[in-house]
Amino acid sequence: MGSFGGKDVFQDVIPMCTKYHKLMQQVFTNPEQVMAKFVLNIYHLRLQKYAVAKLADKTDSDKYLKNLYDLYTRTVKLSTELKMFNICTDETYLTKLTRNIFQKYLDTYIIIEIKALREKSAALLIEYYESKNHQKKQLQSGGFQELRRDLQAVLGARTNINIAQIENYGGETFLSEELAIALLQRSKVAFQRCQLLSKSDEIPMNALQIFEILLQYLISEHVDYALELGLQSVPIPESRTQPEIHFFNIVRQCNAIVRLLEEQFNDSVIPLIVSTPKHGDCMLKKKLYWIKLI
Repeated sequence: MGSFGGKDVFQDVIPMCTKYHKLMQQVFTNPEQVMAKFVLNIYHLRLQKYAVAKLADKTDSDKYLKNLYDLYTRTVKLSTELKMFNICTDETYLTKLTRNIFQKYLDTYIIIEIKALREKSAALLIEYYESKNHQKKQLQSGGFQELRRDLQAVLGARTNINIAQIENYGGETFLSEELAIALLQRSKVAFQRCQLLSKSDEIPMNALQIFEILLQYLISEHVDYALELGLQSVPIPESRTQPEIHFFNIVRQCNAIVRLLEEQFNDSVIPLIVSTPKHGDCMLKKKLYWIKLI
């Protein structure tokens, strides 16, 4: 087989095939079959070896997933370009060669994607709260929180003592649009990989898993937490404490983050689930998280 001069195997394939395709047409009576064998050797002896070397190390999941996406994308593109040589009558020939190289990596792709997304999302949240010197609290929410505030209001009115332990954290909202954008960007990349690397019938389910992680860490662990924390800083009705306006800053930032999430949902999620049963599941998941914020 001809030489591959550079470190990038892909850039050498088309020039080499162009060169030898002309020669095969002049020498052989069955140039298409010879060309098919030539391409088979390129995929098995060059591209597969190159992919195995690039994907051998899985310790850095970000790097591994990026390499897998890039390699698969470039191989699919190469297969499309090679069709100009009319290699064989089987239109799926090049697709099968590509699948043979990447099948074992594609089979485990979503497991690695989900694990990495969870770990990186959690790490981003930890890093953010550490930067604020804040230890996340276990907060009561919903009915328990309302009951607590009602009792504080009644007892405070009867005893003329404000027993509410109100802490406004110096006006800190504990909401970050920068953090939200970082989480959204990670999920956006995950959705892109999901579309390319998942089997067609598994795309909706895999997209739903990614979306659930985004909802968990962005909405439940960050936005909802900030709202609950902010609600605790609002004085009870009978309190003579001047209301703090920083809670309204929390609401404003919350709305901004939700708008960003809605944009990504429409741009990245809907195309992967539309006209499938998972469309309804995603809409329900989103609705339930929205209800928690009300």
